[in-house]
Amino acid sequence: MSYQVSLPEHDLDIESVKVLLVEDEPRVRRVMKEVLEAQGYAVLECDSAEQALSQTSAASVHTDVLLTDVMLPAKSGRQLALDLRARIPGLKTILVSGYGEAVAFLGMEEMDAISYLPKPFSAASLARAVRNAVEGVNEWDRKVG
Repeated sequence: MSYQVSLPEHDLDIESVKVLLVEDEPRVRRVMKEVLEAQGYAVLECDSAEQALSQTSAASVHTDVLLTDVMLPAKSGRQLALDLRARIPGLKTILVSGYGEAVAFLGMEEMDAISYLPKPFSAASLARAVRNAVEGVNEWDRKVG
């Protein structure tokens, strides 16, 4: 299956942007990866917070955007975001949840600004959320604390 989403042109080198995608549901992760790769993003996919932390521990691994499900086994996407942002200051973060904003942002006082993408979402909404996060303009931007 192929996904094509048209977004307005900007002076952004998408091919240099690396997205860390963390989603425990294989089918959802596969579709999200396909959508992002169709947009030109480099995607590192992980099925758990532990795998994401392990994959990004090497100094040579560059990550621009963390796109994570909130509800992950063992360690939540919220905790993953806090852990990664401690190591990678300024990491753009998008929390994805089908449980609503209140659940997505629960306990996130330590983060200055994060983005939220509600499930279910369209391919266009996913592409727009990542594009906006990269550009620092996000319709779901929310300051916490």
